[in-house]
Amino acid sequence: MIAQPFADLLEEDGDFLDALIQLALRIKRDPGAYSGALAGKVLYGLYQKTSTRTHLSFGKAMATLGGTYVWQNWNDSNFAISDVESETKYVSTTADVIVARLLSYATVQEFRAAADVPFINGCCDRFHPTQAVADCLTLVEALGNLSGRKIVYVGVFNNVLNSLALALPQLGANLVALAPIINPASRDDRVLAKAAATGRFKHISEVTTEVLRAELADASAVYLDTWIDMEIINDPGRAAEKSARVAEMSHLQLNAESYGKSRALIMHCMPVHLGYEITKPILYHDNSIVLQQAENRYHGEKAILHQLLQT
Repeated sequence: MIAQPFADLLEEDGDFLDALIQLALRIKRDPGAYSGALAGKVLYGLYQKTSTRTHLSFGKAMATLGGTYVWQNWNDSNFAISDVESETKYVSTTADVIVARLLSYATVQEFRAAADVPFINGCCDRFHPTQAVADCLTLVEALGNLSGRKIVYVGVFNNVLNSLALALPQLGANLVALAPIINPASRDDRVLAKAAATGRFKHISEVTTEVLRAELADASAVYLDTWIDMEIINDPGRAAEKSARVAEMSHLQLNAESYGKSRALIMHCMPVHLGYEITKPILYHDNSIVLQQAENRYHGEKAILHQLLQT
């Protein structure tokens, strides 16, 4: 077994992603067949940023595959006072796989270089690959073959969009990004180059309400993410930055008027900020698959863990 990372989806192709999605579907349909697949294996989880879905879904995924989940918050570990390389080398002697939810992609690269066991990027400022796997799984369940399907992303050009741009076009979907703002930390020319090479990715930076409605008219799904980074949302010292972001993005809120008669499935990677990017009636609309999407973090991560530890 090679200590391969699952860090950013920059190197994975459509065949890899399709195989991973099909594995997730098989595990979801027949969980009992995989209940002891990772018996005796240990997953170490490390959290430098807040988490609900990543923490819960990876813990349940490892447990239901027969393994053990041990986790720490960053500030409760010696990662907070030592160097990443030596601590990761130690963890690699005791755990069989690592998942870390980190503030920066630079730290992801440090883990990737130091780990002697498979490393999973549970989220950073540039990529969110495990979310993209859950998203693709959800869309395949809802729509079947994704070839030619139009998915419209509405929000900031961020880590989630980067991962969607690396995944959905590889599976044949057409991804349209309505993203007036690019997070500086998320910008990566490699993402743009790989997505553009498929001919199935389009970024629109000048977005009016009319553009939003027009793109939704023939969309199979609309995908939302927060306009405000979780590091900003409750920080009084960044209130001005939050206000400026809301002012620039508020006309793109998905509500009854902007959604209109669209039949697009409604997606959101969560956490949701009601009254900002989405309203409560739209979140719980009959066409919403947001909770299915969130649940599929668990099923997608079972496939990732199985692929890394059984290959």
